[in-house]
Amino acid sequence: MKKKLFSDNAAKLHIFFLLTAFLIISAFFVSSPTAKAAASNDNKRDPKLNVNSKSLIVDTTYSLKLYNVEGYKVIFKSDDSNIASVNDDGLIEAKKNGETYISVIIRDGSKTVDTLKCTITVGPAAKSIVFSQKGDILISVNKKKYLKVILIPNNTIEEADFSSSDPSIVTVDSNGKITAVSKGTAYIYAKVRDDEACCKIIVTDNTDSDN
Repeated sequence: MKKKLFSDNAAKLHIFFLLTAFLIISAFFVSSPTAKAAASNDNKRDPKLNVNSKSLIVDTTYSLKLYNVEGYKVIFKSDDSNIASVNDDGLIEAKKNGETYISVIIRDGSKTVDTLKCTITVGPAAKSIVFSQKGDILISVNKKKYLKVILIPNNTIEEADFSSSDPSIVTVDSNGKITAVSKGTAYIYAKVRDDEACCKIIVTDNTDSDN
C-alpha cells in the first residue's frame, strides 16, 4: 500500500515537473518575438532629420523636416546665425558664405532625449555657366559621354540642372552623362538660377565619329 502511494506521488511529481518545463519553454518562445518586435518598433520611433547636411545659396531658405517627435518639445539652434539662422519651425535662412550647423534638441519635459545636427554650407550662386567642350559633340548610338561645365564663380555651391531637348535621341543624367539613343540631332541644356548653356549633340551610327 505504502509502495503504491509512493509510486502514485512520484508519478504526480514527474507530471508536475514536465508541465512546469513545458510552460517555461512555451513562455520563452511566445515572448521572445514580442520583445524583439518591441525593440524594433522603438528603433523606428527614434527622432530623425530628413537631411544631415545641406548646401544653400546666399539669401535662400530651406525647411528642415523632423520625424518621430510627437509629444516632444523641439528646439532649433544655429551655431552661427550670421551664416545661417533658424526659426522655431526649422526654417533655415542662408545669410553669408561659410559653414555652420543647426542643432535640433529633442526634449521630454526638462529631459533632453536626443540632439540632432545638420551641417549647413552657404555659398554664392553661379553667375554664368558654359560647357567646357567647344563646338558640336558627335557620338554614335549606344555610346556614353560626360559633358563638363564651368561655373563662375568657381566657389559657387550651385549645381547645374541638365536636360535634353529630345530624350528619344540622347538622354542626360543629373551628372551630365549623355547616352546616345538613336540617330539624329538634339540639344543638351545646363541651367543654373541666373544662366543657361546649350550644347548641340549629333548622334550617328558611325562608330568612328566619337569625340
